[in-house]
Amino acid sequence: MSMFQDIFAQYSSLAITNLEDRLVAISGLESRLAGLYETKYAYGVFDKPLHTSLLWQRCGDKSIEPINFGVRSVPLWFWMAYSGEVSYGTGRGWDRGLQPDIHLGLDIQNRKVLARLVRISKGYRIKPAGATNCTNRELRDAKNCLVGWIRFDNDANHAVESLACIVAKGTKNWNDYAGVDWQEELEWGEVYYVLLVSPAPSKQGDEKAYKRLGVAVIRGENLSFTPAELCLVKTITGPHYLKALINFVGQGHALRDHDDVPKEIREQLLLKEHSSTTSTPSYPSINITNVHLIRTKHL
Repeated sequence: MSMFQDIFAQYSSLAITNLEDRLVAISGLESRLAGLYETKYAYGVFDKPLHTSLLWQRCGDKSIEPINFGVRSVPLWFWMAYSGEVSYGTGRGWDRGLQPDIHLGLDIQNRKVLARLVRISKGYRIKPAGATNCTNRELRDAKNCLVGWIRFDNDANHAVESLACIVAKGTKNWNDYAGVDWQEELEWGEVYYVLLVSPAPSKQGDEKAYKRLGVAVIRGENLSFTPAELCLVKTITGPHYLKALINFVGQGHALRDHDDVPKEIREQLLLKEHSSTTSTPSYPSINITNVHLIRTKHL
């Protein structure tokens, strides 16, 4: 299923005047590809195969940064939420024999990615690989043995004790995914392909939220597992976005793409709708991560 990877990678390199238009521009192609592969999708991620859909990475030595979509909120596990070019590995066939983690799942209705949460064990250090502007990082143990490869989405300094979401496991071809020709191999054993994440503020009850930091390939022995723990990898809508949405509804405008939204946000929106005599109710509940603003026509 490398075709979608090639298409998305090429699309990410196109120069679009308004970056926030990338979502609209890709939507038709995304839908047709999902129909071709007979699979569900959300924000450029296909349910089958989910693991390779999630393992995109920055391309070249330029950082990728989140795009400001205004009142819309786009999950940060979606490559279209960032400016810059991405890739899915440099060599074909790197995903052969790759086994998706049994805990990995995609909740289409609620726009969630579910994955097993682990932590990189303590006592390891991150070292730049090669030139100073190289985006690859080595993960080494106390004996200076190579135990992992890391590529962060940007050049910010991140702690080695990062959290990670398990995506898949395998033993070979990780060099083709990472795009490195290191002479030194990882210590023998199972390796895991992971998304590096960090906790993010959440307004969604007791549910924890995490933001993406990058990707990595790490030996299983160097990960501390937390069995059956699921995590949500999505962007968080801040108070200024919530205020903008409430004001928009209060001015008599409507919202579309109704799905799920945190209870406290839904209540505030509905209260504002009820207090407005000109607005069209936007029930059922809206999904704040995929909402488009439209103006209603009053008769």
